[in-house]
Amino acid sequence: MNLRLFFLLLQVPFVALLLLSGILLSRAVDANTQATQYAEQAHEEIAEVNALLGLVLNMETGLRGYVITGEDAFLEPYHAAQARLPQAIRSLEERAARLSESERAERETHLNNFERLVERWTNDVARPEIDLRRVSKEQAEAVVASGRGKALVDRMRAETAAYTEAAQASLQAREALAARRFQILRTTLLLAGLAVLLGSALVAWWGADWLSRQLGAVGAAAGRLARGSKPSFPNRAWPNSAVWRRPSIP
Repeated sequence: MNLRLFFLLLQVPFVALLLLSGILLSRAVDANTQATQYAEQAHEEIAEVNALLGLVLNMETGLRGYVITGEDAFLEPYHAAQARLPQAIRSLEERAARLSESERAERETHLNNFERLVERWTNDVARPEIDLRRVSKEQAEAVVASGRGKALVDRMRAETAAYTEAAQASLQAREALAARRFQILRTTLLLAGLAVLLGSALVAWWGADWLSRQLGAVGAAAGRLARGSKPSFPNRAWPNSAVWRRPSIP
């Protein structure tokens, strides 16, 4: 075998290790990028949930102002928030649709509960209070004093809080998984680097020793030839090399 090719073949395992390390590093970078993107999306999702609750509170505030004063101007934030509410819910539903099955199911449950509570509050509290206030302030205030509206709004707060906790739990789980993968990758790369260094050192030592022995055999054969002895090759290497050809004696 050609000596150069022989030593090149010895390096194949180490090159393969380096390529594998590069692939693992690339995957880790991709995973880190995905984790960063998910974290950004989770924070946006939580902000949207808080904004969703804010719309309901704006509706409630506008309604209370109208019940107290009877001025239609106080209903402007109520109507504005009411108009924006469906789009806000759809946006969160679209976000939930991109999640895993278990995460999506939990988010959709909270959204559906929230939407039903808003509908109940609108039909059973807000509209009756508005209609009664146009007739009698005392009757409208009696509905407020019943606490039914507050109870529904408190349940909406609970649903948005549960939604936020679910989003934060998913984020923490993904961050923990990314941290574990990074730790595994770091350990793998460290071991691969040590293996490459140790293997290269062993191959270099073995190659130098093997080459020294072969050169010693060549030197001994040359010495015997010089003394007119028949060469003996206990370890025949490179049989096609010109060094090992039997000399032709005229």
